[in-house]
Amino acid sequence: MNEYEFKVGDRIYTSMDEIGTVVSITPTGRYNVEFDGGGKSQFLHSRREVGRDGYHMNLLYHLDEKQEQRIRRKRAIYNCSRLFERTVNKLSYDQAMRILKILEEVDA
Repeated sequence: MNEYEFKVGDRIYTSMDEIGTVVSITPTGRYNVEFDGGGKSQFLHSRREVGRDGYHMNLLYHLDEKQEQRIRRKRAIYNCSRLFERTVNKLSYDQAMRILKILEEVDA
């Protein structure tokens, strides 16, 4: 098996940083994947996602610990910034000061 062949149960990630598991392989060699955040997709044996055009091509890769940490860190930072954007006008002064202190520590 080479680095681009998958078997049922393999943990994977995509070029769009989605993490999931190969749940089955069709008789024609397509990989059925369920993503951790919900949702399913199918990938050709060539690793390309079925139904995507070439511009938005989504490829399949084996997930290792380093990539999982990178993706989870990136997702946590993104979720934090999105939550902050939605709630910034609802913050109390005390909450704003606590956030400011945290951000100053990050910037130091």
